[in-house]
Amino acid sequence: MKIENRKYRVKEFFLDWFYPGFPKSLMSSFMGTFSEIHSMRTGDRIFFTGKDYRGRNAASSFINGTQVEVEALGESREEDFSKIFSDLRPVREDEIRLRGSTFRERSYFASGHSGEWFEDKRISRLNWIDQIDASFELDRKEYRLSSTGILLTEGRIGHCIMVFEGSSFERAVWVDVVRRDSKIPYASYDFRDEEGMFDYRDLSDVSILLRRPSGPGIVRWSDSVMLYTMSISPLLNFPVRDEMKKIPEKIQSQIKDILQQVSGIN
Repeated sequence: MKIENRKYRVKEFFLDWFYPGFPKSLMSSFMGTFSEIHSMRTGDRIFFTGKDYRGRNAASSFINGTQVEVEALGESREEDFSKIFSDLRPVREDEIRLRGSTFRERSYFASGHSGEWFEDKRISRLNWIDQIDASFELDRKEYRLSSTGILLTEGRIGHCIMVFEGSSFERAVWVDVVRRDSKIPYASYDFRDEEGMFDYRDLSDVSILLRRPSGPGIVRWSDSVMLYTMSISPLLNFPVRDEMKKIPEKIQSQIKDILQQVSGIN
């Protein structure tokens, strides 16, 4: 598309191989970015700007459950990115068609297709199901369990991903559960000493990674058997650090109940 003589490439897709709402096109790793990034909120949307892997000025936003990436094909202006994201509107027919569909139904990799990268394989190697009814509240908003993926090793849960959604994926939370003694490749992401994505870090028993003021964020904790990693998409409004610290005690029993149910189904 063009704004005056400035050209931009716009790409929209369902991000099913990484945590929703994270500006993956600007990220060089789980915690690092290709350049310094900036975030801006326009109404109920947040977009991030920086350099992509080609070194071009780019932006990324999580809109109506999909990832939208904009790449400048030459000269660019910050206000152009803001205008593009502000002007985007969903196609009404697609919005109606997708309403109520689960992560498994929307996802390419959770539907039996395999990819070439380890992020893809983290999703495609799991057995995905939709039968479990569960929900929790975060930031005064409800998140319902959409789909659960599970991989058994020696008859035990080795890796599980629970995908929760709010308002038809306008908001999303993933809970990544990995057995601490698991040998499954790339079952969890490492917390490395890299700069760029998160400007608040608390690496303790309940670890928090946060892009202030509105996310996205990561909460990680463990027990004697499992390592738990929760990703939270942007548009956070609660007193983040205090409430994020309380997340494990609020939902731990529910997560264990879901793990028990999916073990029985598999």
